[in-house]
Amino acid sequence: MVTATEASRSVAVLMDAAEHGECIIVTRGGRRIATIGPAPAANGGAVLALVEVATLDDRFADDVRAAHEDAESQARAVDGEGGSRSWVPLHDLTHGRRPRT
Repeated sequence: MVTATEASRSVAVLMDAAEHGECIIVTRGGRRIATIGPAPAANGGAVLALVEVATLDDRFADDVRAAHEDAESQARAVDGEGGSRSWVPLHDLTHGRRPRT
């Protein structure tokens, strides 16, 4: 356990400890505020595999479609119809296309 001040002064040491499997609890004012530990080894492959075999009900698909349309609408409102965009169309992601830069 280390204080936030100690953690900020010794970030490299804490990262080395986390890399070697240790979990460090960071406190501020005697309260736990964070945990520093090793990152999971997974790269998302399990989630992708689940998405490929899972069947979703129509209402879920409708909710995703509505959220996507809302995000597109908000992006257009911010960027303008012809401006650059900071969002990626859902169709691009679901059909293996890389985001445009």
